[in-house]
Amino acid sequence: MTGLLAAWLAEIGIITYRAVKLNASQGAGTLAGLPLPSEYAATFLYYGALSLIPQGSGASQVGTALAWGMTIATFLNLYPNSTGLGGSKGNTQKASTT
Repeated sequence: MTGLLAAWLAEIGIITYRAVKLNASQGAGTLAGLPLPSEYAATFLYYGALSLIPQGSGASQVGTALAWGMTIATFLNLYPNSTGLGGSKGNTQKASTT
């Protein structure tokens, strides 16, 4: 299995897990708790375009790195409502002018 295929399969797994987990916590889901087909189609386009890079060249290593970079970015956005790294959520207040 090439690194590009492994990155794509990990991406599919993360997208599916995120959709099922999010829909289960909110009590409502799209397409019976599965992600929308457009989310899968986006991965087909992105990873499919990266797969057009010829294997064995130095550029294929760059393509694999880009694929894993996208997968890691999706993983870091696994919980979009979390506070992130050291950030505070909901602590901003507007100044009143009364």
